[in-house]
Amino acid sequence: EIHGGELAKRAYEAGLQAASDCPEEVSTLVLELSRRQGEEGIERLRRDSMEDETDSHFPLGRLLDPWPDGPRAQVDHDFAELCFDPNSPLIPLIRARPAVAREVLLALTIQAPRHEFYYGPPGHNYGTRDWGKCWPPFYFQGPFLTFLQMNPSEAIEVIIRLVNFATARWREECRRDREAPTDGLDISMLVDNRVVTWGGDDTVYAWYSSASVGPHVVTCALMAVEKWLYDLMDSKQPVESWIEIIRVWLLWNDAPAGGMK
Repeated sequence: EIHGGELAKRAYEAGLQAASDCPEEVSTLVLELSRRQGEEGIERLRRDSMEDETDSHFPLGRLLDPWPDGPRAQVDHDFAELCFDPNSPLIPLIRARPAVAREVLLALTIQAPRHEFYYGPPGHNYGTRDWGKCWPPFYFQGPFLTFLQMNPSEAIEVIIRLVNFATARWREECRRDREAPTDGLDISMLVDNRVVTWGGDDTVYAWYSSASVGPHVVTCALMAVEKWLYDLMDSKQPVESWIEIIRVWLLWNDAPAGGMK
């Protein structure tokens, strides 16, 4: 007998497996499930937030706007958890519509809009989510390595956007913390005859290697990049062009992040 979440996961998986045959329909479906489309979800969330404000013993403040790459409302846990399996059912979508898969994966790794005043437990997620699927952090957790193997260009963009997002949230938290110094949040260096500034300190620069200092989902993504490059070198395939793509992304896109070491 199938119950609750397991039944929902089987239904989601069946729909995602149709991406090869019905790419447009499945693309629309997953963009709605990841809350990247569908204005009704936003309106429902705002109505719920007003009810929460009435019932809460603490002031919640206004509901913040969604992040540019994040979901517009809370994503269904069963759908997100399923997509983070190592053998993710997103694979047919990665093959058929990689740009859509990129948008969906970013929406799943970034927190949904929350209230202005947050009373949740402290942590080091920095605006990210991993749905309990990235512990312990390792390169095989989540769909990152598979995405890199199937479509490196889109996967690299996902990971750099995720790292940049988490680094930007880290800087914001450091600035809000009165105990933290306002300096030491960036490093600057001369690259290609221009000064480039990266956000991060010694902990951010260790996100790629440690489970204790950074968001687990970011650590898994960075470990996947490292593993993917090592696998290419082990199979005698060139890596220079991919390293150059990463370098250009870090140099020419907004808020380059130190975690992408």
